[in-house]
Amino acid sequence: MAKKVIKKPANSTDSPLKSNPQMILPWVLIIPVLMILGLYFYNVLDPTLMPKYMGIMGFVLIFFFYKGVVKNNLPLIDTIKNDRFWWVYLAFLFFTALSISGSALLGDGLFEWAKYLMGFGLIFLWVLSYSKTENEQSVRRDFSRVITAMALFAGLIGLYQFTDVLIQSGFQHDKLYQVSGFFAHRNIYCESLFLCLPFSFYSAMYDRNAVFRRIAYGITFVLLLLCLALLSRAVWIALGGSFLLITVFFILMEYPLWKKDEELKKKEVSLLLKIGLLGLVSIGVVLIYGYITNKATISGFIDSITQVNYYQNWDRMQKWRDSYTLFKENPWLGIGIGDWKIDILRFPPKNSVAEAGFLFFQRPHNDYLWVLSESGIFAFMAYCGLFFSALFKVARRLRQPADNEKRYYLYLLTAGLLGYMIFSFFSFSKERIEEVVLLSVIFAAILLESRSLPQIKTSAQPADRGLGVVLTALFALLFYVGYTRMEGEMILVKFQDSNERNNIKESIRLAEKAYRPLYQMDPVSAPIRFFSGTGYLKLKDFKTATKHLEEAYALSPYHVQVMNNLAGCYYTFGEVDKAEKMYKEASELAPKYTDVLLSYGVVVFNKKGAENEQNGFVITAKVDTLETRENYKTQLRTMADKITADILNKTPDSLLRNEVARIMKNEREYIPIARRSSGKRLFAVQLYAEALYKLYTQQKISEAEHEALKIKYNCDLLNQNTEKNNIQISLP
Repeated sequence: MAKKVIKKPANSTDSPLKSNPQMILPWVLIIPVLMILGLYFYNVLDPTLMPKYMGIMGFVLIFFFYKGVVKNNLPLIDTIKNDRFWWVYLAFLFFTALSISGSALLGDGLFEWAKYLMGFGLIFLWVLSYSKTENEQSVRRDFSRVITAMALFAGLIGLYQFTDVLIQSGFQHDKLYQVSGFFAHRNIYCESLFLCLPFSFYSAMYDRNAVFRRIAYGITFVLLLLCLALLSRAVWIALGGSFLLITVFFILMEYPLWKKDEELKKKEVSLLLKIGLLGLVSIGVVLIYGYITNKATISGFIDSITQVNYYQNWDRMQKWRDSYTLFKENPWLGIGIGDWKIDILRFPPKNSVAEAGFLFFQRPHNDYLWVLSESGIFAFMAYCGLFFSALFKVARRLRQPADNEKRYYLYLLTAGLLGYMIFSFFSFSKERIEEVVLLSVIFAAILLESRSLPQIKTSAQPADRGLGVVLTALFALLFYVGYTRMEGEMILVKFQDSNERNNIKESIRLAEKAYRPLYQMDPVSAPIRFFSGTGYLKLKDFKTATKHLEEAYALSPYHVQVMNNLAGCYYTFGEVDKAEKMYKEASELAPKYTDVLLSYGVVVFNKKGAENEQNGFVITAKVDTLETRENYKTQLRTMADKITADILNKTPDSLLRNEVARIMKNEREYIPIARRSSGKRLFAVQLYAEALYKLYTQQKISEAEHEALKIKYNCDLLNQNTEKNNIQISLP
C-alpha cells in the first residue's frame, strides 16, 4: 500500500529572504547608499557635498560599529592580508595621513582624507558582504540592477532638464550648465552618468528579466545621449579614450582565443563594430543637431578641446605647472592635504580672469597632480597603484577560463575604470561623494569578480574587534569633522543673506559664530576671519578689524582681498611702509585688481618726491579703463593735474610744453603712455619721449632738434629730485 504523502504546511519563517539571505544585501548595503546620493539641501553653501558626505559617512560608521564592535563579525585581518589591493589602499591612506601633519587647515585636511577612508569602508563592506556568495551572477545582477535603477532616476531628471533648456534657450553651451540632475553641477553629473554605463550595459545584455533588460537598453541610450549632448569636455575625452583603450585591451586578451576559435572571433569583432558604430552615430547625431541649431556652440566646444590657448585650458595648464612646482618644493610628504588652495595663490596668474582679484582656484582640475602636490610622491604612487592593481586583477582573471558573460562584465568594468582615470586628469573626481561611491562600486565589483572560488574562508579574530573599535572611532571623528563643517556652512548661508541686506553687525556676529578650529575657510578659499574683519572695517573699528584680518592673513598669506583690507588698516594706523609693501605684493599677485591698484597708487603718490608722485600715478593708470567708479576717475584726474603742473613748470621749450599739455588733457593718450613707462624710466621721461616723437613726425621740429631735446630731457629728469607740493589724497 502506497504511503500517503502529507505536505508540510509552509512555515511563515521559511520565506525566500530567509532561505536566501543574499537577496536582501542590495536593500541593506547598496540601495541606501545610492539613495543618499539623492540628498540635496539648500541651507548649506554646497547643497550636495555636505549632505551626501554626512549620509554616507554615517552609514559606514553604523556598519562598522555594528559588525565590528557589537557583533565582532568583521574578518579585517584575514581579508586584508589575502589581497594586495588592500595593502596598496592602506599605503595610500598612511602616506596621505602623514601629509596632514603639514596642513595649515587641519579641518580641511581631515575632511579630504575622510573621503579616502570612506571609499575604503564602502569597498570593504561590499566585498566582505558578498565574499561568501558563490553565485557570481547574483552579485553582478545586484550591482548592475541597483546602479541602473539609480541611473534611470538620474537620467530621466537630466533628460527633462535638458529638454526644458532646449525649449527655453536652444542649444547653447553655457545654458547646458543648468542640467545637473540632483548633483552639484553638469560636469559631475556627466561623470557620474558615465560611471553608471558599465552596469546599465551589462543589464541590457545579460539581465534575466526581459522587462528590466529593455528598460536597461533605454536608460543606456539616455545616459550615452546625455554624456554626449551636455558637452562636458572631460567626459567626451573619457568616452573616446576609454573606448580606444578597452578595444586594444580586448584584442590583447582575446586574440589567443581567436586563433583557436574563428567563430568566436567573428562574434566579438562584430560586437566591437556594433558598439563603435553606436558611439559614432551618437556623436554624429549630437554634432549634426548642434550644427543645425547653433553652429557656434559646436565649433566653440570643439575649439575648447583642441586649442591650448582656450582660456580655461590656459588657466588649467598654468595651475598644472604651478602644482608641479609645489611638488618639487615638497616632494616627500607634499604641502599638506587641503593646502593646495592656499599655496597656489602665490603664483601670479597670467592672461587670466584671476588677475582681477575675484577668482580663486580651489583645485587643479587634475586629481593626480592634486595628490602629488599635497601628499607627495609616495601617496601619488599608491594612488596610481590602486587603479593599476585593479587592472592587473582583471587581466589576470581574463587569462583564466570564464564564460562570456563574466568576461564582458569585466571588460565593461575596466572601461568604466579607464574612463574615470582619464577624466580625473581634467577634473576633481576624488572630491565628490557621488564619484567616490561609484568608483567604490567598480572597485568592489572587480575584487569580487577576481576572487578565486571556492572562496578562502575567513573568520573574525580577537584582534579584529580592536581594529573595529579603532575604525569606528576614526569614522566617528570624521563624521564630527563633517558635522562641524556643515554647521559652519549653514551659518555662512545666513551670513550671506545678512551681508546682502547690509546688516553689518549681524554679519559680523554670524561670521564669528561660523568660525571654529576645524572650519576656518569657506569652500571658495576665503578665510572666515576675512568676513568678520571686513565687517569691523566697515564699522571703522580698525583695531578689531586688524586683529581678525591678521588671523586671516596668517592662514592664507597670498589672498589678495585679505591683503588689500589689511594693508588699508595698516595705512590708517600710519604704518605706511608696511601698507605699501603689502599693496605691492598684492598688485603682483593680481595685476588687474582695481581696489589694490587704487589704494597702492594713493600710498605711493602721497610719499614725498616727484618720483613717487609719478609712480603713484602710473600705478593708478593701470586700472582697467572700463572702471566706472567715481573715486577712480577723481583719483586719476587729481593725480594727472598735479603731475601735469609739475612737468609743465619744468618744461621751458614752448612747443614741447604745449604738446605735453595737449596729451595730458586726453585720458586715451596719457594712460597708455603711463602703462608703457617702466623700470627707472619715469612717466615724465616716457611722456617727453613720445611728445617729442609726435612733434618730429608732424615736422614741427627737425631731426637735430629732436635728438638734442631727447638728450636734454632724458638726462635732466633722470637726475632731478624735486620736492612736491603738499597735496594728499585719501584712500578709496
